[in-house]
Amino acid sequence: MSAAASVKGMHACRPLGPVLACLVFGVGHGACTPEIDLGEEGLAPTPVILSPSDGTAVPKGMLATQGRMSDPQDAPFHLFGVWSVRDAGGTWRDVCSGFGEEDGTTRCLAPVTPGDDGLRLRATDLAGYRRDEVLRIDVIDASPPAVSLEGPDVTAGPSYADHPVSVRALVSDDDDPFQALTVTWVSSLDGPLDGPTHIDGLGLLEGVLALSEGQHDVTLTVQDPFGLVASDTVKIVVGPDNEPPLCRVDTPEPGEVQATGVSWSIAGYGRDPEWGMTDVIVTLRSDVDGVLAEGALHGNSVFAFDDVALTRGEHTLRVTVEDHVGARCERTLPVRVDDPPTLSVQAPAIDLVLTSGERLPIDVTVDHPTKDLTTLRVTALSDLTGPWTLPAPDDQGRVVTTVPIQPGNHTVRLQAIDADDLVSHEVVREIAAGAAP
Repeated sequence: MSAAASVKGMHACRPLGPVLACLVFGVGHGACTPEIDLGEEGLAPTPVILSPSDGTAVPKGMLATQGRMSDPQDAPFHLFGVWSVRDAGGTWRDVCSGFGEEDGTTRCLAPVTPGDDGLRLRATDLAGYRRDEVLRIDVIDASPPAVSLEGPDVTAGPSYADHPVSVRALVSDDDDPFQALTVTWVSSLDGPLDGPTHIDGLGLLEGVLALSEGQHDVTLTVQDPFGLVASDTVKIVVGPDNEPPLCRVDTPEPGEVQATGVSWSIAGYGRDPEWGMTDVIVTLRSDVDGVLAEGALHGNSVFAFDDVALTRGEHTLRVTVEDHVGARCERTLPVRVDDPPTLSVQAPAIDLVLTSGERLPIDVTVDHPTKDLTTLRVTALSDLTGPWTLPAPDDQGRVVTTVPIQPGNHTVRLQAIDADDLVSHEVVREIAAGAAP
């Protein structure tokens, strides 16, 4: 048996030695004198270009091609394929060559430049028979997009598994409109992500991602219509589920009542278990008057709002302590603002002088717009002898009585007080007692 027959037993009658040498070593090899017959259509192999398709526009750079070769006599892996690209001047240049795979598949990563307009796959069998598949291509002078990805601002606080994580990216593309780009998000832990895809007119892409606890390498990939891609990756550390802040209100007491026009002081404590006081916001609201005050925690995690004004009526105050991801601690307490009673003094008179043994006359009238006048009380206090006990007002709010008074110069102070301990204005009388009759 000849040497050629030992190479390919199924075609032992063909002179294969020169053909193999030509295919493997090239025409420059001394033994390469193939006799190629292009007219033997029934004997020539069949090449098919699977991708790209005819007339496809492709970007400059490296073009990935795929084809398949078959032959009625030879096994697919015995076929030799040569990929070639035609330049603007019509000249073909070989870019890849080699035997086919088991099923005859042949691939090439072909360098192409603007002006190239043709792609060819030539299949040659071991006997030297060959056939070409040629298609048109349009090489575009296109560049890949560019992308710069930013993760969450770590100085603003940690990220949590039960809260979406903010991301932001800047995208640019000199060749394609933003709406023609394809956006994908992938996490090294969670796989493909449902992330933002809308790029605004300035190239800004921002939104949130749902990420599990752990350290993620999050990759944003942007692909243009030609398949050119750009990507960027950031590391994002996600902690366990967020714990809401802690809070309490120390003053005022629930149910406290103050007079109309009197300023309130609201003070308490708040803290974020993971983040301390940083970026913790305290808000004070009334169900009647709306937002009253807002601020940050001070040293020792305390808050204090002074000079808070409330309108007359029943209020439910709500103190909200909110962390940087919106988790809240809330405390509510009822308070009331009411008008104090009023006091009119008919007696004692101003600068009254009493003779020895004479009693001090008291004649006052109290009033209140909403309360039963008989529930009010009147106090009279001497700076020398202390308070006197006075009767309750009648249903007209009047108190008429006399009280004993010791000799001396007295400063007498009179006030009306309601059941909520709201006090009227004070009326002062200077009394001289014990003068000779």
